[in-house]
Amino acid sequence: MSDLRVTGAIAPEDVADFRETALVMESRGIGFRWTVARDALEVSMTRIADGSEIASASVDFTVPTRAFEVDFWHVDQQMWLFVDGVLHLQLPFDDWTTVERFAASFPGTRLDGFLRDPLLARPEPPALSWSFDSGPFALSDVRLDRDLYYRPTILDPINQYPENGRTINGLGFGTDILNPGRIEADQFVLFGDNSAASRDGRIWGRPHPLAVNYAGDDTPFVVPRRLLIGKAFSVYFPSTLPLWEGGRSMVPDFGQLRFIR
Repeated sequence: MSDLRVTGAIAPEDVADFRETALVMESRGIGFRWTVARDALEVSMTRIADGSEIASASVDFTVPTRAFEVDFWHVDQQMWLFVDGVLHLQLPFDDWTTVERFAASFPGTRLDGFLRDPLLARPEPPALSWSFDSGPFALSDVRLDRDLYYRPTILDPINQYPENGRTINGLGFGTDILNPGRIEADQFVLFGDNSAASRDGRIWGRPHPLAVNYAGDDTPFVVPRRLLIGKAFSVYFPSTLPLWEGGRSMVPDFGQLRFIR
C-alpha cells in the first residue's frame, strides 16, 4: 500500500540550528520527497530510473520557534504537506491511465497474465526514509497510517444464487483494469472490512428479482439508494485473535467492539 500518511512532532532545541527535514518515499518508479526547511516547504517527484524531475512545488515558510507537527501524505494520486494541521502544499499527478498505474505498481507483471489470475500478483511495496539536518531536537508522536486496499477478486458461482438469474463469471467488480467498475448516481458498492475474505458487493453478481422490482434497478454488484434502509452504528464482530502465539485466529477481539461515531 503506497497511499500513506506519516506524521510527527518536531521540537528543535534551538530553531537557529534547524536546517531541514525530508521524508522520501520510493514507489511506482517515482521518488516522492517532502521537505520542511528553515525558510521554505517543498514537495517534488522524480523518476528513480534517471533522476529526472516530474513535478515540484514550493512555498515560503518560517520554522516555528516551538514544537510543530508535520504531516506528509501520499493519497489519491496527490502529495500533501501539512504543518500544524494547515495544508501548505498539494501536488497532483492524476493524469496516469489505469494501465500506466498498473505497470508502475506491478513491475515485471504482464497485464494479460494479471487479468487471467489477479490473485497471484502483489504490488511492489514502498520504501520510506526520514532524514534530518539539524542540531539537537526531539521527535515525538510519530505515526504511520495507510489507506484501505481492496485486493482483486474473482467471481465464484457459489456466491451467486440461481434465483437471481444467469451466473456472472470472470473478474470481480472493479478488478478489470481495462474495464474499471462504474456506478451511477444513487448507486452504492458495499465493501467488507477484510478484502481477502469478505463476501461483499464486489462478488455478489445479479440482484434478487424482489429487489429489482422494489428498487427498479437490476445492475449487478451495486445497491440502489432505495434499498439502504439504515445506517451502520457499531462494530459487532471485529477481526479475530489467535488462541496462542502463532496459532490460528479464532477468537473475536472483543476489545474492538465499539460504536461507529
